Amino acid sequence: MKRILISNFRNHCRDRFIDAQTSSTARLAPTHFITHEMGVDGDIREELTPGTAAKVEFEIPSAKLKSAELLFYVNADQTTQNRPMRVQVNGHPLTHRQNRQRMLTGGWDRKKIAAKYLKKGINEFVFSHSGVLHIDPFPGGLAETPESHSSRSYDGGKTWHKGALGQTRAIDGEYLVRLRLKGHPPQGTLCSPIIDLADTEHEGRIAPQLGIRRLRLRSRALKPQGTRIRFELRSGSTPSFDPRTWTTWEKRTALEWPGRFVQWRAVLETNSADKTPVLQSVSLEADIKEDIQSIAPFELLGLDHPELVYSSYDFAYMGLHPHQERLRKQYRLDEVISKGQTELEQFALLRDWIHSQWL
Repeated sequence: MKRILISNFRNHCRDRFIDAQTSSTARLAPTHFITHEMGVDGDIREELTPGTAAKVEFEIPSAKLKSAELLFYVNADQTTQNRPMRVQVNGHPLTHRQNRQRMLTGGWDRKKIAAKYLKKGINEFVFSHSGVLHIDPFPGGLAETPESHSSRSYDGGKTWHKGALGQTRAIDGEYLVRLRLKGHPPQGTLCSPIIDLADTEHEGRIAPQLGIRRLRLRSRALKPQGTRIRFELRSGSTPSFDPRTWTTWEKRTALEWPGRFVQWRAVLETNSADKTPVLQSVSLEADIKEDIQSIAPFELLGLDHPELVYSSYDFAYMGLHPHQERLRKQYRLDEVISKGQTELEQFALLRDWIHSQWL
């Protein structure tokens, strides 16, 4: 029986809802950031008056929060330093004056929101009287237009219209408004690196033929009431995932006759923003029979095996967007990266080109 104990999750892949950096354990992150827009285009602005207002809706999964912070993009506008903006949170009127010293870099203003004004479910944030908001329009050509969370009123808040943003009153998109909740998100996912059951210490040893009868996952965790941790397993015969040689994720903690390479992931969940489960350790127990005679003819003479450093976040390419395509053609970016033989070289060429634009 081979046993693998994992009690430090800092090098594990995780989404932004997991905190595995402040300690060796894994838990749900202390804050929850909600945004509806992509932040690709912020050039279109709208002025706010007593008669023209903007509304953004956010769905909050739990009201057990410490507080919240409302972020809204104003670029260089300083109107609200002299004439305050009115912000209504679920009907509760608040005033906001801009403080440039407290603003985030990049033109983002912010307003602290007390937890007593928030509720579970849909929360409405209405901006009016003074200041500006900016719009990120939905990309054109989509088969299905996303459901907008932003709407505009032209009669002081009596009626609201979606798809009627901007000076033309015809833009469908989202206001550049975001909400940071000081409380745990409802769910987060932690995923292990691929584990080689024949070389659990990463020594680069020549592995004998294996017969793996059974693999079982056990865990040690703190789970306050209303929280839970779900585990999934998959395995394969190749050192990196390939759908042709690996199983799908299975919602179980034991596998019969798994492959040599295995991976587990944990989904941490909570019903309340003031509680989180804490994953302290995971152990894998494998019933393995090794055929030592299978490697008798081989001898390891040398090994050059530097440590590989993996990111804790999955890499994802940006989806197609009309602004991206416009920049690509306008600046002839395909020519900029044409000399790159690999994707990394192309990234470096694009980086150098961007840097040269401001020299």
